[in-house]
Amino acid sequence: MTARAPRGLPHERIDSRRTASIYLHFPYCTVRCRYCDFNVARVTAIPRDDYTNAVRAEAERRLPEIAGRDVLSIYFGGGTPSLWGPAGVGETLAHLVASTGAVGPEVTLEANPNEAADAALMASYAQAGVTRLSLGLQAVDDAELHTLGRSHDASLGLEALQVAVATFSAVTVDLIFGLPGSTAESWRDTLHRVLDTGVDHLSLYHLTVEARTGLERAVRDGRLALPTDDVAADQWELIAPTLAAYGLHAYEISSYCRPGFESLHNSGYWLGQPYLGLGAGAHSFSGWREGGARRRENLRPHREYLRVAASGDDPVGTDEVVSRDDHRDERVMTGLRYGWGLDLLALADELRLDASCGLADRLGPLMKEGLVEIRDGRLRLTPRGRSLADAVTRRLLAG
Repeated sequence: MTARAPRGLPHERIDSRRTASIYLHFPYCTVRCRYCDFNVARVTAIPRDDYTNAVRAEAERRLPEIAGRDVLSIYFGGGTPSLWGPAGVGETLAHLVASTGAVGPEVTLEANPNEAADAALMASYAQAGVTRLSLGLQAVDDAELHTLGRSHDASLGLEALQVAVATFSAVTVDLIFGLPGSTAESWRDTLHRVLDTGVDHLSLYHLTVEARTGLERAVRDGRLALPTDDVAADQWELIAPTLAAYGLHAYEISSYCRPGFESLHNSGYWLGQPYLGLGAGAHSFSGWREGGARRRENLRPHREYLRVAASGDDPVGTDEVVSRDDHRDERVMTGLRYGWGLDLLALADELRLDASCGLADRLGPLMKEGLVEIRDGRLRLTPRGRSLADAVTRRLLAG
């Protein structure tokens, strides 16, 4: 195995005033999964070179937006960026590092098992500069994978995970619980089979049935039945003790890892760090500046993005100003998800609000009920509050 991930807790390294991250969206896929509502394009011939050139042209136009900031992480997401190819990823990465002066950034590539099981291909991505693989495993049961519309089987998925663990300095595995036909026992078996590979980081999500997806139509028509709330709750309650036995603990509501293997990139989102989004449908956030913050989304259709970006024009789709109150609410919502909580005093100073960020009337009752606490200036959920996180957040931000 390659060297261990960099040490240091994310919130000790991330400073929303001085650091930034870069996200690159690669929209192309070979199949569209039944549950997916992301900005993806299923095409027979992926225009890899054209897309690389378009992203580079956009980067040259927009990198000044984060000039002077320390770029801590670069993330290739999708879609299926493991279809981009080591040449395209390596060329794009080299350009970004050279242009920003980034020193040793965390470089993450999302991958499907179909590509990740190819040891030679993964070695080429590592040689191109990828340090962390985010593997979209989702399940290790063939029936569940079929339900999701995944293009790999359980055996290939576990083989891909073993290749990833042997190749990259850090590996994140995505798994979904609350799947049709699943039980507490099947979920426990999934966790053990994955953890037995020695993986260092798991991101665990409850299935969300998104509108206008194949899964939504199957559930609506009665062809698939979701587990009951009790079964889903039993699956959730299995997570923490099962992972703790392997040395993985929560540092965010859905994210568990061994110490030192936290995702620096995802932590940047939770901690309000600015990020520059490149590629079709990519999102960007400027960070708070006096008077507001800006949030934008690139053009989503991949052909339109290619045409506009390659011409040197700005492929912006939407661009909006985020108000102080909206920014505060977003920071509270994401900060509560993060295990070490929200630095309430720093946010108050940034936004020029009182020490409670204008939330004193709502914080009091939640603290009395033992749902939140303020320790060392950080607002966080208590263990009881974590189990009611969504309801606590709604109460805190109501009004």
